[in-house]
Amino acid sequence: MSSVKKDEFGNELFFHGMKLMLYLKDAGFQRVLGIFNPGDDTLYVQRTPAKHLLRKANAYGFNYEAVSVAKPYDKVHLTLLGEESKRYLIPNTSIKEEGEILFFKQQGFEKQLFMSMDKLKKYEINDE
Repeated sequence: MSSVKKDEFGNELFFHGMKLMLYLKDAGFQRVLGIFNPGDDTLYVQRTPAKHLLRKANAYGFNYEAVSVAKPYDKVHLTLLGEESKRYLIPNTSIKEEGEILFFKQQGFEKQLFMSMDKLKKYEINDE
């Protein structure tokens, strides 16, 4: 486990092998934010619309710290799982410039940048 960054609340962003992990001290558990592929400088993330879509904004969230500060990657490859599986390749700079900061919990690493589906469309990968 290699630590990338800790916040003042004891939360930690770290790599465990190729997995980018977030440990939330208050919740007492860790979650996988994505899988890093150093071969193409990309963080691969998956989202399930039923669980991850912020319906009010029709948007998906990306951990602010993971995208802005503690990153060895240049792009995020987002796969939406579900009835209409779709894939997107988004430059980190675009997430930082186009994403909106929303707070669900005011502490540390819970800060997220949300990108609406309208903004994500231009990064869609067409396999056809």
